[in-house]
Amino acid sequence: MQHILQQDTQRIFQDWGIHAFLEEVSHYYDPETGQLEESGSTTELMVLIGSQTSISMKSTLVNAHQQQITVLVNSADLDENFDLTSARILLQNIRYKIQSITTSQLPGLVALDCLNEQNYQPQETVSG
Repeated sequence: MQHILQQDTQRIFQDWGIHAFLEEVSHYYDPETGQLEESGSTTELMVLIGSQTSISMKSTLVNAHQQQITVLVNSADLDENFDLTSARILLQNIRYKIQSITTSQLPGLVALDCLNEQNYQPQETVSG
């Protein structure tokens, strides 16, 4: 039964998966510039996009929203030394910070709950 579920999962990735980039990020202080810098490595992989939600942020002058998504990743595509807690996903030209990591109910999948880093997206307000 497990083998059948794994085959079905692979078929879903083949049919519905999209390309994404997983970026492992390390921060360090550069004494020459006096700034906090970052470096890292990037891995290309196929993902499935799950739920997508727009979250309102508290703001004083504008209504700002962030996009929250769940991304399913085949655990076989992840390097066992890759630190997901400091990683980001680049998906459809939007960079998302990984907020939480959960083992999916489907065999061999990991669910990544992500929040976009372009957090300032003003929405029109109606006054009157």
